[in-house]
Amino acid sequence: MAASAMLGGTILILYHQWIFLMIPILLLPFIFYRRQLRHAMMLTGAVILAFVCGITSASVRESTYANVCRAINISDTVTIHGRLIRKEPTSYGIRNYLSLKGAHGIRVSFTSEEDICPVGSWIRVTGTPVEPEPQRNPGCSDQKSYYRSQSIASTIKDAAYETTSV
Repeated sequence: MAASAMLGGTILILYHQWIFLMIPILLLPFIFYRRQLRHAMMLTGAVILAFVCGITSASVRESTYANVCRAINISDTVTIHGRLIRKEPTSYGIRNYLSLKGAHGIRVSFTSEEDICPVGSWIRVTGTPVEPEPQRNPGCSDQKSYYRSQSIASTIKDAAYETTSV
């Protein structure tokens, strides 16, 4: 029950679905069913605490993502240090995903023409940040929302990269 309450709090913040505010309230009948009042009150407190923890952790993650996006996308050229976490071959090169050092779980992507280094390597990328485009037409894909769901803060164009140590 506490896990579902924490999940509800996280979804409430990340996806702005206010209906998930009802999860702790909907769990009350299950909490009080065939339990002594003292045990039910303790379980209710645990569910509410888990819901608040879910909201808090999601809020911290959301504000960190917004701050990193703002810091990357305000300048003309950026230098980013991080760990290469994934590669995807495409028709125009290899799309590389870099997990930023110091910003837990936030990524940037850049394209290279050749295979630069193995996944897990630390690299430094310098280039021009390009902010994802918001939805332009109703019903069409929304690159900005997709990148946000993948925790990708920016795409780096004209990337120059070098392998570094931690």
